[in-house]
Amino acid sequence: MHRKFSNFQSVAVLLAGLSWAVVSHAQVGSVELVGTARDASGGVVAGVKVTLTNADTGYARTSVTNDEGVFALTSLSAGRYTLEAEASGFKRKKIEDIVLTVGQRTRLDVDMEIGTVAEVVDVTSSAPLVETENPTIGGLIESTTILELPLNGRDFMQLALLTGGVNEGQTGGPSSTAPVGAGIPYIGNSYMLDGTNNKEDARNGVASTPILDSVREFRVQVGQTSAEYGFAGGVVINAVTKSGTNQFHGSLWEFLRNKSVDSFPFFRARNSAGVETKAPLIRNQYGGTLGGPIIKNHTFFFGSYEALRERRAPINTTLTRLPTDAERAGDLSAYAAYFKKTIVDPSDNRSPFPGNVIPASRIDPISKKIMDAIFPAPNRSGNPLSNFSSLLKSRTDNHSYLTRLDHRFSDKQQMFGRYNLTNVNITAVRL
Repeated sequence: MHRKFSNFQSVAVLLAGLSWAVVSHAQVGSVELVGTARDASGGVVAGVKVTLTNADTGYARTSVTNDEGVFALTSLSAGRYTLEAEASGFKRKKIEDIVLTVGQRTRLDVDMEIGTVAEVVDVTSSAPLVETENPTIGGLIESTTILELPLNGRDFMQLALLTGGVNEGQTGGPSSTAPVGAGIPYIGNSYMLDGTNNKEDARNGVASTPILDSVREFRVQVGQTSAEYGFAGGVVINAVTKSGTNQFHGSLWEFLRNKSVDSFPFFRARNSAGVETKAPLIRNQYGGTLGGPIIKNHTFFFGSYEALRERRAPINTTLTRLPTDAERAGDLSAYAAYFKKTIVDPSDNRSPFPGNVIPASRIDPISKKIMDAIFPAPNRSGNPLSNFSSLLKSRTDNHSYLTRLDHRFSDKQQMFGRYNLTNVNITAVRL
């Protein structure tokens, strides 16, 4: 006997379109970097050309300081960058290893030194940038934390609980975790993936949970958020997926759990012979990722796949009603007496069968064989409404896919597309 408990498919196709600077403020997954160029006396320097280059993809963005010495670079992706500033009469300033994170609006001021452009002042950033431009409360969960901390079920949402002010709430949607914060129930949360809404409104949870190894990082904000996050009042979780780079990178993994390597529970179970037993469990979760360039400095791909195979112990006992031997032969007198009904001839829906017994000649032999093949015989007596007891175990076969393509048309025009699908199939098997 097989019963399919659920067959859920979540398909998310995101086309970001051209990343024009004029719409960058609507992309809540993007990064903004602002700053002021000053000379040795503290005066502002206008006309400084500032170039910010992604160290992994070669994508570059430029800005020129205005009359107040201010530059602004918006619609940036999270990543590791190098900044170069140059102007006539000043040495070229180069700042390496600048790390920008999802949803960040931060400041980096540039100190220019008198000299020639041929002279270079090379600086390596040694400390994370302070977010002085964004008064939010929360924290960042970066890639190392995501990949190295143990997670039962490999759901990145569990790591949101590492942020101060965030607590475990109810389960919502396909995700196993729906955190709460700022004194607001989880239905007030907002979930973003690559700058777009990722909330499953029917159950107020995460609509699509990407494969753990495909998540670059995510930011958790609690309570105090800007208007760009819409209707959120509790916890805002803003995640971005990985993209390909100029180098090929990949990974493979498998996580195994079964009763052979499990310890005995605190309250140990024993079988009829008095031998300690463990609940049956076989769980394999495996997959891989691969990303790299299609056209260096212009087009990149990233893909990931993960499967889950799980066979668990009996999950519960179900009680139901099945036809008795007498009922299979057409004798429905006990059924009619218990439910106070009269069995009538279905040909006219009026004439009762004598004694509530269907004549053997009226029972189709093919239908009887099908009924005998599908329904087992009752195994319980007493209550006629629950004359059959069965023990069920669960069988899970899940598949998850995620692919992403990034392309740069020019320094001001970029596009990315992402496709991810999760197929969850949980079947109950009668023992």
